[in-house]
Amino acid sequence: MVVATHSPVLAALPGARLLGVGPRELREAAWDDLELTAGWRQVLGDPASYPRHLT
Repeated sequence: MVVATHSPVLAALPGARLLGVGPRELREAAWDDLELTAGWRQVLGDPASYPRHLT
């Protein structure tokens, strides 16, 4: 089964095989190395910084 998600919760499910999409390839990725995880860490760590990206 293939699931594309922006949810770090779904990506953290036990047994999930994570693939990062590169310019020419798919590559295995660790949960901590995913861009979506880094993005959510930033938002949750400093929520006030996020709205400036929307305008």
